Amino acid sequence: MNIARKLQPRALTAYYVTALMIVGSLALGSHLFQQVAIRNNQGLAEVINVSGRQRMLSQRIASLAAQYRLGDPSARQSLLTAIAEFEAAHQTLSRAYLAASGTGSAPLLHRLYFEGSNSIDAQMTAFVRTARQVASMPASDSAQPALLAAIFQQAQAPLLNDLDHVVAVHQRESESRLAYLMRLQWILLAIMLLTLALEARYIYGPMIRRIVSFSAEILRLATTDALTAVANRRGFLEQCNMELERTCRYNHPLSLLILDIDHFKQINDRYGHAAGDHALKVIANSLQANLRPRDVLGRIGGEEFAILVPETSLHGAVLLAERLRREIAACSVQFEQHAFVLTISIGVSEVQPVSAGVDTALQMADRLLYQAKQSGRNQVASSRLGLVGA
Repeated sequence: MNIARKLQPRALTAYYVTALMIVGSLALGSHLFQQVAIRNNQGLAEVINVSGRQRMLSQRIASLAAQYRLGDPSARQSLLTAIAEFEAAHQTLSRAYLAASGTGSAPLLHRLYFEGSNSIDAQMTAFVRTARQVASMPASDSAQPALLAAIFQQAQAPLLNDLDHVVAVHQRESESRLAYLMRLQWILLAIMLLTLALEARYIYGPMIRRIVSFSAEILRLATTDALTAVANRRGFLEQCNMELERTCRYNHPLSLLILDIDHFKQINDRYGHAAGDHALKVIANSLQANLRPRDVLGRIGGEEFAILVPETSLHGAVLLAERLRREIAACSVQFEQHAFVLTISIGVSEVQPVSAGVDTALQMADRLLYQAKQSGRNQVASSRLGLVGA
């Protein structure tokens, strides 16, 4: 069985809401991933910036210490400021690495900063201590040259290389996180597109098919007689207008029959309305059995039917009407324990598309039907041929 038929409206609604929630959750998840990526990158950028600034400050401290040693007293305050910035940045990084979890590059950075006698933490602590000693003593102190040499030695390759290593580790981690988040974004996008495709296939598709089916059924009910299953007056006129357009285009003949069951009220009064309904169905079935596929049959009143016969002149329509009249008169209707014979009266007119149209032909055929009934019923009356019948 087709899944569209299996799913009930409530189930379709539930699936639709669920699909919307999934898409919304994926969109929210994508947004959150972007926020996480932005925060991570901001944090890494800040750490990289601080680490890079440490490299610059180490060189600045060495330069200011040399300037102070050469007799520039104004360099001392700048030296103290640079040392304070260097130490504050070192404490910030130390706290960050101490608090870092054991994922990503945290273990490697922890080892670089804190493990071993030549760790970055030990080098920076010694560097700050030596720099403060230089700044705390007069420039003429005999111990200055040795301390200044120690500062230059500490600010050279070992500390710079380790700080460069830290920056490189952070950059690699940043690139790795970006690549990971990018993959997650693509996965989320793929899931979202797949969800939309499944939603279109299993939710929107069945919903649209149901809507189309319901619309077609509503249209059918609006244009079909519920009792006899032939076109009702509205449906009959709509089909007549379509056929009239084609007739006008090709200038082909078109005729119209209106027929009425004789003494139908007596059937209802004698046998009941159920028998009358059965008689209407028998008439409709008999008419359909004797009409061409192109002919249009409709029930336009209580016991009144109309037939539009394309490609048929008035003479051909009268012959058809007479055949229908004889067919119905020859059959016996059985309903429960009752049996009765039906007869019909028919009015036939030819449709003149240019000058009049279907409405005028209906009026003409209705007048001819009345004439047939007035003349004794079970007859065919036409506008040119007069009365034909029993």
